[in-house]
Amino acid sequence: MSDNTKKKISLIKTGEMVQIWNESLNKKEIKEVDFVYKNISKKQQMFELELVNGEIIKVTGNHKVLLTNNKYKRVDTLTTSDDILTI
Repeated sequence: MSDNTKKKISLIKTGEMVQIWNESLNKKEIKEVDFVYKNISKKQQMFELELVNGEIIKVTGNHKVLLTNNKYKRVDTLTTSDDILTI
């Protein structure tokens, strides 16, 4: 969230302020949520990604993450050699 607290994505609502990564400027920014995507399939396999700092992120396999090489990759195609950009 914009105040550095954490919240499950499923609980975020339109109008809330969140931290985003601006790829054009290569920096973190605060933006208002203007749309919340609802994942329709509840039967999709969930993946747990453990970050270097020990934090765990739970996402579906079709979710794309930004890598440190500035490319996006689906979670279900990640390998142990991929580095996810964290802010």
